[in-house]
Amino acid sequence: MGVTTVLRGLRVQVAALDRFLQENGLMPTFGDPPFYDEVDPASKLIRAKLGDDNDDSKTRLFIPFRKGRKPSDFAYIAYDWITVFAQRHLDLAEELLDRPPPGFAELRCEIMRFADDGEPGQQKVEDLSALFVIVTDDAYFPFAEPYLRKVSHWTDGSEELKRGHSD
Repeated sequence: MGVTTVLRGLRVQVAALDRFLQENGLMPTFGDPPFYDEVDPASKLIRAKLGDDNDDSKTRLFIPFRKGRKPSDFAYIAYDWITVFAQRHLDLAEELLDRPPPGFAELRCEIMRFADDGEPGQQKVEDLSALFVIVTDDAYFPFAEPYLRKVSHWTDGSEELKRGHSD
């Protein structure tokens, strides 16, 4: 099942991001998404550049998942994000920061130094808090309250159903 991410941040060409990563001693992404179950090296670098490398930071790299297609030409550096499974009511004012953290504009400028002048789709400097919706994974979605699965998918559910009904 696909996982969709709603994020605030900036969009960059993968080519520019990869040159930035290589300049900082990391492997390029080639447009392939990182594994989202842990903080990837590129996200760690981005957090360190912002001086925000604590475990609670939500700043991270996202690359759209395009199963069966060529890798994405764009990557997203998010300073805040939420995931969506199937559907979700969003209160953007409460759930996503509307202003980037300190240093985000400088980080963008540093990355954009690696962009070719003719690369289409680059954001203007003032577009640092754009809202994007991207498909980020095709994996198990971790259910959590209040969306906790009530019936185990490893059984036929008969025991859970019996407990749910009183005679």
